[in-house]
Amino acid sequence: MDKKEKKTSQKRITRLLGQWLFVCIGIALVLTGMFVYFLQNWLSDRETKNLLSINICDVTADISDASDENLLALTHTVADLLEAGRTDIEVIAEEYSIAEINVVNAEGVITASTYDYFLGYQMADGEQSGEFCVLLGDMEEYVQSYQQISYDESISRKYAGVSLTDGGFVQVGYDAEQFQKDIDEQVVGATRNRHVGQNGYIIISNESGIIVSDRNGGEGDDLSVTGITLDTDSVSVDEKFRAEVYGESRFLHV
Repeated sequence: MDKKEKKTSQKRITRLLGQWLFVCIGIALVLTGMFVYFLQNWLSDRETKNLLSINICDVTADISDASDENLLALTHTVADLLEAGRTDIEVIAEEYSIAEINVVNAEGVITASTYDYFLGYQMADGEQSGEFCVLLGDMEEYVQSYQQISYDESISRKYAGVSLTDGGFVQVGYDAEQFQKDIDEQVVGATRNRHVGQNGYIIISNESGIIVSDRNGGEGDDLSVTGITLDTDSVSVDEKFRAEVYGESRFLHV
């Protein structure tokens, strides 16, 4: 091979390598772009899910805190009446629409109750009731979540207790109906001034699919007016998905 042919061959090889290098760089750029795109979408999706979860937890906590405060305030009212000399707890319960009132002495024994079969019950004998024994020490008030009671697991209550000056404490309980009513009153305004990110919001509906709280003013309407259709048999709690809400694509967290 003479010099000229050798030079031409080298140029051809160089050109071919350059073309392949260009193709490889192009492929690398495309793959990098796709990776960045999917990574950004994944991070955005995760951030959105976290934001929704945090806001739902915050709303739940706000409603729970408000319910706790209401029941504690009611219990303090009953305690004040007892401290003032009232002993007619059945009448007090009727006046304030209270499901249950128990007066517990310094030994942790129920000495007066709106339910006769609770009389003589030792609070320390059950896990749920035993939580209130902290009121026999230095703690002055205690509120408990809605749950089954130790005395009879077929009964569920939400209790609050307040210590009495002469020792012992008074315990006031919500039944299911009162607890639900209290929660409903708090839920109505829970979302009106709450934003999720810049443009997101929370809609709360009851088990029948009727909106009970909506920043868009849809209270009382069926959830379907928002464009959301939920099949309770197929949608699980804590599920996240996209759907049309009031004509806009939204990320939902159930």
